[in-house]
Amino acid sequence: MVDTHMTDPSLARLLLSAFTWFDTALRASLAARGLPELTHAQSLLMAHLQADGIRISELARRVGTTRQAAQKSVAALERAGLVETAPDPTNASARIARLTPAGLRNITAAAEVFAALELRLADRIGAEAAKQLRAALQADWGAPNAIDPAKRET
Repeated sequence: MVDTHMTDPSLARLLLSAFTWFDTALRASLAARGLPELTHAQSLLMAHLQADGIRISELARRVGTTRQAAQKSVAALERAGLVETAPDPTNASARIARLTPAGLRNITAAAEVFAALELRLADRIGAEAAKQLRAALQADWGAPNAIDPAKRET
């Protein structure tokens, strides 16, 4: 999972590699079930979509991308039948993306795959290590403020 050319990868790099492991396995598992093949960007968007809808601009903010990039991915998901878009009833210049019934089935299948992946991870790294990993990731890390590497918070 971790790049072998890196002798001491940062924690951020390890977290990114772990996320990529989950996302790659998820997308392959969903495709193996005959569900639409998604790109990494589309997979990220699907994680934030809701049945009742979300503004595309808010979706972009949550994923950390541009509105234009989010619109492009939403359009591809719409062509795949996973989402539908409509004008925002509270703002005529905005659009809302919402899951279709097929999109909801995709999200349900994804939840099943994630549960199986967590079990696989526990088998591979040990149940106690998986439990500790979950606890560390659920801990309150505080706000993601800018820091000065020369100074350490106390």
